[in-house]
Amino acid sequence: MTFWHQLPSVDAVKFRINRAHPVIQSLKQSIKDPEIAEGFIKMFERMLPLDAILQDPKRTTNGSSELLNSEEIGIIAELAKRTIKVLMAQGNSEEKATCIVLSSEPFIYNTDAIRRYLKNN
Repeated sequence: MTFWHQLPSVDAVKFRINRAHPVIQSLKQSIKDPEIAEGFIKMFERMLPLDAILQDPKRTTNGSSELLNSEEIGIIAELAKRTIKVLMAQGNSEEKATCIVLSSEPFIYNTDAIRRYLKNN
């Protein structure tokens, strides 16, 4: 599942965060006030440095496909673990929740490392 939706139009390209993404669902459930959660999401959408990204596309990297160090793996794996718990609380089995999370960005790029982390923690 992609984290961003691209919304092209005749005169512009907009990017919106995928509200159905498991990480976003986890975030929304973690914040007690849904209006605050939505406010943060909209702020992140507006702050996406699209001009800088489009200005030099050859030098722009996709952060989710970069190699992670062990600390970053721990952070992203812990986020995966918490997201799995949220999906399980919504009625998904552990196996299904894990499958959903590991097939979603950014987890899909580091599934082996995340599985090792989940197995050991």
